[in-house]
Amino acid sequence: MNFINAIKIIRPKQWLKNILIFIPNIASESLSFENFTILCIVFISFSLIVSSTYVLNDILDIESDREHPTKKNRPLASGNMSIGSAKVLSAILFLMGSFIALRYDLAVFVIIYIYAGVTIAYSIKLKYIKFMDLLSIGFLFVIRLIIGGTTTNTYISSPLILFVLFSSVCVVAGKKFSILSNNEILKSRVKSFLNSSYRENELKLILQSSAVISMITYII
Repeated sequence: MNFINAIKIIRPKQWLKNILIFIPNIASESLSFENFTILCIVFISFSLIVSSTYVLNDILDIESDREHPTKKNRPLASGNMSIGSAKVLSAILFLMGSFIALRYDLAVFVIIYIYAGVTIAYSIKLKYIKFMDLLSIGFLFVIRLIIGGTTTNTYISSPLILFVLFSSVCVVAGKKFSILSNNEILKSRVKSFLNSSYRENELKLILQSSAVISMITYII
């Protein structure tokens, strides 16, 4: 297994999203050195499991990615990594992350597994169901908050949850809108789903509405 391809497929840049687990402590001004240390351990555990789901998603989407102008360069779609190697890598990441999480806290372990379950369901089915493709991603971002709050027993306010939910829906709607309006993407399964399920004006309205709601909750 090529090391460079392994790094590419686990997408460490995407781990930046997982910094959300620190937000409940930062928002409540309770980010002590002890809490920070514990959150860093959970961050590593969670990120390993998240990366394992990225690999699984690439396995499931390999044919669609080959038709995508940029995703066709991913290790699996380009043929630079075998499906067998990808399955082994996904299993190793998942087991490593699970081991760390289970040794720390059972509640956090369960929540992380809920995240993984929803992610897998999204890759297989939810991203091809109208509105669920948007809401499920928003839910996954909220779970990141819950993981952080549960790790240190920190209260998470409703406005913070709503801000994260609608901000993520706004970003996802914008991404879907760009795919729908991109004439370079022709045979992607996601593009076919968007063509049959959404109109450009509809996604634009969702984007604008969620942006307004997220700003209101941020002010609150």
